[in-house]
Amino acid sequence: MMRPLTTSFVRAAKSLLTGLVSSRGLRPIWWGAVVLVVVFGPGAEELWAQDGGWSVSPLSDGWSGPGFYLDWLKILLAWLVFLFWVGTTDWVSRDAQAVEMDYLRWNPIVVGVFLVAQVLLWFLPMFWVSFAILVLAWLVPLGTYIVVRNQKVEEHERVLTPSHLRYCAATVLNKFGANIEVEKRDPLLASVPVVLTPAAGNDRDNAARTLAARQTPGFPHAQKLIYDALYRRADAVMLDYSQQGVAMRLLIDGVWQNGEPLDREIGDPALESLKVLAGLNPKDRQSRQEGKLAAEYTVFRRSVFDQVEKAKEAYRQKLAPQLTKEFAAPGLSPAELQLKIKIASDERTRSRFSSPIGPWTPVELKDLAQLRGAEKVDPNRALDKMVCEIKLTSQGTATGERAVLQLEIKKTRFANLDEIGMRTKMQEELREVMGRPGGMVLFSAIPAGGLRSTLNVVLRTADRFTREFVSVEDENNRYEPVENLPVFTYKSVEGQTPASVLPNVFHTEPQVVVVRDLVNAETVEMLLAEVSHPRLVLSMIRAKDCIDAIYRVLALGVPAADLAPALSAVICQRLVRKLCENCKEAYAPTAQVLGQLGIPAGRVQAFYRPPQQRNEVCPECNGVGYLGRTGIFEMLTMNDALRQTLAANPNPDVFRQAAQKAGYRSLQDEGIVLVAKGVTSLQELMRVLKQ
Repeated sequence: MMRPLTTSFVRAAKSLLTGLVSSRGLRPIWWGAVVLVVVFGPGAEELWAQDGGWSVSPLSDGWSGPGFYLDWLKILLAWLVFLFWVGTTDWVSRDAQAVEMDYLRWNPIVVGVFLVAQVLLWFLPMFWVSFAILVLAWLVPLGTYIVVRNQKVEEHERVLTPSHLRYCAATVLNKFGANIEVEKRDPLLASVPVVLTPAAGNDRDNAARTLAARQTPGFPHAQKLIYDALYRRADAVMLDYSQQGVAMRLLIDGVWQNGEPLDREIGDPALESLKVLAGLNPKDRQSRQEGKLAAEYTVFRRSVFDQVEKAKEAYRQKLAPQLTKEFAAPGLSPAELQLKIKIASDERTRSRFSSPIGPWTPVELKDLAQLRGAEKVDPNRALDKMVCEIKLTSQGTATGERAVLQLEIKKTRFANLDEIGMRTKMQEELREVMGRPGGMVLFSAIPAGGLRSTLNVVLRTADRFTREFVSVEDENNRYEPVENLPVFTYKSVEGQTPASVLPNVFHTEPQVVVVRDLVNAETVEMLLAEVSHPRLVLSMIRAKDCIDAIYRVLALGVPAADLAPALSAVICQRLVRKLCENCKEAYAPTAQVLGQLGIPAGRVQAFYRPPQQRNEVCPECNGVGYLGRTGIFEMLTMNDALRQTLAANPNPDVFRQAAQKAGYRSLQDEGIVLVAKGVTSLQELMRVLKQ
C-alpha cells in the first residue's frame, strides 16, 4: 500500500534529519565531509599529481568540477530541495486524509514523479537542466494537489491564498516583535466574529436584505447581540421593550437567565436591523411578525480541545512528583496522600488552562493563542464553520414590544454516545438491539430534550455501510444530513404523511428504516407490518419516560397486540446541566439525604453544587455555576414477559411494575449516579425531573 510506504519513507527521512542535527550524528557526517573534500575537493588533483599519482582532464559540466571532485554547492541545492519535498509530501499525505481526498491516488503522484526526477538528476550530464526538472517534479504535483484541494474545502481552510499567506507572515513576524493582524477584517464586520445573513431562499432577496441591513445604524449592535447569545450558549433571547429600556433574558441550558439590559438607543436600531434581515417590517411594532435569518461563524474543532486535554494530562503527570514531595508527611496514609495530590493537581491544572473559549464559542484564528496547550495545532485545520438558524418573532405588548430570537444550530457536534452521556453498559445494550435484523426501537424525550441530536449520534455510530439505511422526512422539516443515509420526503403542507411514501421506500428493500415523526396510526401500522420481514425501524416520539412513550404510541390508535411483538426497546432521555468544573464546590451530604436517594452510608463522601459565595465571576461559566448539558438516559429492553403484559393488559401502572421487575431503571435512578459522580447537583436533578 502506498500510504504505509510513504509514511515509512517520510519517517526515514525525518530520522536522517534528526541524525544530522544531533551531536552524535554530526561526527560521522563531518568526518565524511572532510574525506570528500580531501579526496575530491579543490586542489586534490594537484595533490595527487605531486605525490606521483594520477590526474584526469577537467570537466566543467555535470556534478563534478575540474578533476571530478564533487561540487558542494550543487549537492547543497539538491539536498535542500529534497528536504522541502519531504516536508510537503508528509503534509499532502496527512492532509489528503483529513480533507477526505483520495490519498491512494495523490501519494503515488507526489512520490513517484519526484523519485523519477531524482534518478534523472544523477544521470543527466547537464546539472542545471536536471535540477530544473527536479524542482518542477516537486512543485507541479504539489501545486496541482493544492489547487484541487482548495476547490473542495471551505474558504478558511484553503492554503497559499492571500489570507493564508498573510496569516503565515504575521505569525512569523509577530514572534520577532511585530504587531500585525493575522487576518484582514471587513470593516463592516470588524466588531465581532459573527456574520448575519438573511434566509429568504433566493439570492436576489438575500442580497437586497443584506445591503439594506448593513446600511442601518444598528447593524453592529445586532451582530453583538447575536454574538453574545452564541458566546453564552443561549438557545433563545427574549427582548422586552418599554419606555425605560430593553430587558433581556437568555435561555441557557434550558433555564432563563437575566442578561444585561439595553438602552433604547441601542435596542431599537438593533431590532430594526434584525427585522430587515428577516424580511419583516421594522416600522410595525404592534402586529405579530415572524421571519428567519442566520448567523455564520467559526468555532475551534474538537481536535483542538483534544490537544488541550492531552496537554492537561501531561501537566498533571509533571506535577505528580512535585506534589508528592510537597505533601509527603509522617502519619499520612497513601490513600490520603493520593487524595491531596489529586485535589491540588486538579486545582493547579484548572488555574493554568482556564479559558472562556469553549467548543461552542465563536472565534477567529487569532484566538487560538488564548488556548494554552494548543500550540501544536495546525492552524489550517483548527476552525469549523457553523451556521445558526434564527427565528425572529415580534409582537406588540401593553408596555411596548416583545421580540424572541430562537437559535438553532443544525450541526451536531457530538462524535459518539460517550459525549452525550450514555453509560457504557447501556451503549452495549443499544448496539445489541440495533444489530438485530428486525424490530422497532423507539427514542423519546420531552420537547427541547435533545432528541434530534441523540438520534443523529446513534445513526452516525451505526453500521450504515454494510446495512442499507433509509430515512423518511417532512420536506418542510428536514433533519441534519447523515452520510450514507438516503432520504425520502413527503409534503405535510399538502396533507401527506410518511405513509404516503412508505410503499415506495419498502420497494427499495432497505434493511433499516428511519421514520422520526410518528404522526398517525396508519404510519405506525405500516412500519410494524415490516418488522417481521425482517426490517429494523427507528422512530421518535415526545414523552416523559419510556413507559409514557409506549402509551403515546398506543394513543395514536395503534392496537397493543400489534405493537407488543414488534417493539424491541425504548430509550428516553432528559438533559441536565453539568456543574462547572472550574468553580463547583463540594459539601458533605447528610445521612438522611443519602438514605432517601438509596445510597449506602459511606459510599459517597461529597456532593457538589455551584459556589454559594462568589467573590469573582467564573470566566468559564460566566458566573452561572453550570456549563453545558449532558443526557440522563433510561432504556427499557422488551422481553417475552413484558410483551405479554403489554398485549394482555395495556395499563400503564401494571406495565410499569412489570418493567421494574425486569430490571428497568428510571431516569431518577440514572440521575442519582450523575449526582454521586459530581457531574451535576442534586438541586439540578430535582428541577429536571419535575419537568
